[in-house]
Amino acid sequence: MQTPLRVAFDAIRVVRLRADWGSEVSPTSEVAGRLVNGHASIDLARKWLNGSKRAPAWFVAVLTAEIEARRNHLDRVLEGLAAYETGDRRKSPEARARGRLTRMRQLGRIRASGIDAAVDPSPSTPKPE
Repeated sequence: MQTPLRVAFDAIRVVRLRADWGSEVSPTSEVAGRLVNGHASIDLARKWLNGSKRAPAWFVAVLTAEIEARRNHLDRVLEGLAAYETGDRRKSPEARARGRLTRMRQLGRIRASGIDAAVDPSPSTPKPE
């Protein structure tokens, strides 16, 4: 049975890539040493994590702060990914129309259907300058 402290501790462990493209998880001693920062021994931190001794409030607060920092970082990463504009022009009909319009402008052509190259078929998008 895993304690809530052990689950939280496992959530902040870092997965690293090795030179052979394998992965490894940072050892318990490394992460526990970083969390206790000399205020307690690593063996004592292991006992807190495994539930054989009760952890002090400062250790729970440090663990909570680490998880919140990790969550904030992941939220910023997700926001950046949501705002990232891909280079795939074929993702929607509007994007395809913008791509064709841009190419017509580059070539100075007018479409056979009578649409002038200066007319934007999707007015919701900003006109490229």
